[in-house]
Amino acid sequence: MSNDNKPIIKSFNWYVFPYPVLVVLLYLCIGFIFGIWHPTWLVFLTVPIYYMMVAMGKKHNKNNWYVFPYPILVLFAYLVGGVIFGIWHPTWILFLTIPVYYEIVAMSKATTFRKKANIFPYPILCVILYLCLGMDYNWWHPTWLLFLTIPMYYMFVNSIKR
Repeated sequence: MSNDNKPIIKSFNWYVFPYPVLVVLLYLCIGFIFGIWHPTWLVFLTVPIYYMMVAMGKKHNKNNWYVFPYPILVLFAYLVGGVIFGIWHPTWILFLTIPVYYEIVAMSKATTFRKKANIFPYPILCVILYLCLGMDYNWWHPTWLLFLTIPMYYMFVNSIKR
């Protein structure tokens, strides 16, 4: 049997699916039928999420978590928290988790414990903890000592023998 006789099976190309048009129609339907224009505009944030998820589904991107739309997901959570629930203040800290996400992705690709520990986002986690404890409990004074642990963390990690 030659290769010429094989049937050609093509998979559906999700890039050509008119997802933005679908989102516009959904927005207009909800707006005209129910009169809910204001929070419904958040559906437009799903357009980049859709295309990034399509990109993640490609064979060459299966385990590439850099393609995952984490910043847009954070923006969506921030806007939902602010627009719908009115909690703008504490939710802005979610933006500090974006570099944490990408460092954890880089950590998963590191081969040795030392490389993983050096990539670990310890300074960013210290900043997040400092801001959360400072704003929520007004513990600015004792928690500034967290920043002194950052060089100690890296000295400890790099002192481990190979």
